[in-house]
Amino acid sequence: MLCCVWESDCLRGEMDPDAEDARLEQLVALFAAVVEELRGPPWVAAGADSGLSTPQFLGLKFIALHAGCLVRDLAAGLGVSHPAAVKLGDRLVARGLVTKRRSRQDQRASELRLTPRGQAVFAAIWGTQHRTITRIIERMGPGPREQLRAGLCGFLEAALRDEDLIAAVCQHCGIEHDPNCLLNQLHIALTGEPLADSYGVRRR
Repeated sequence: MLCCVWESDCLRGEMDPDAEDARLEQLVALFAAVVEELRGPPWVAAGADSGLSTPQFLGLKFIALHAGCLVRDLAAGLGVSHPAAVKLGDRLVARGLVTKRRSRQDQRASELRLTPRGQAVFAAIWGTQHRTITRIIERMGPGPREQLRAGLCGFLEAALRDEDLIAAVCQHCGIEHDPNCLLNQLHIALTGEPLADSYGVRRR
C-alpha cells in the first residue's frame, strides 16, 4: 500500500526528485525503526524473565556462536576491553549460563562455553526473534521478498564503503560464519582480507 501510493504519485509526475529522495529516506528510517522494535530487548521479545542486560545477552550470543572461545576472543568480538570481557564472563558464569575453564592449548587463558541452561535461554530468545522476522517475510510473497533482498543488498553495498563501519555492524556469526556473506565480501574488496580474521577469533 505504501509503495502503491508512492508509485502513483511518481507516475502522475507529482513528486520532484528531492521529494522522492526524502520519501525514500523516510521509508529507510521507518524500516530501521520497525526492525529495531521487532528485535527489541530480546528477553522481552522472548517472553522470558531472564533478567539479562543488553551486554550480557550479546556476550551470551557471542559465546553460543563461538563455543570454546577465549576471553580475549569475547573482548575482540564485542569491542570491549579485556577486563570488561572478564567481568562479563564472570557474571554469566555466576548466573549459571556459562562455564569457564582453563584452555588446554594455553593454560594462561580461559575457554567459555554455554551450560545447558545457557543454551536453553539463548535458544528461547534467539528463536523468538528469528520466528518474528520470518513470519513477516513469509507474508510478503515471492516477488516482494526478492525485491526486498535486491534492495537491501543494493543499500548495504552503497552504505558499507568504510572498513570500520563494516566491523561495527558485523554479526559475528562464529562457527556458522558464511565466507560468502556480503559483509565479508565487502571487507575483502576493501582490505584484501576476510572479515572474520580481523577479530582473531579461532575458526575450526
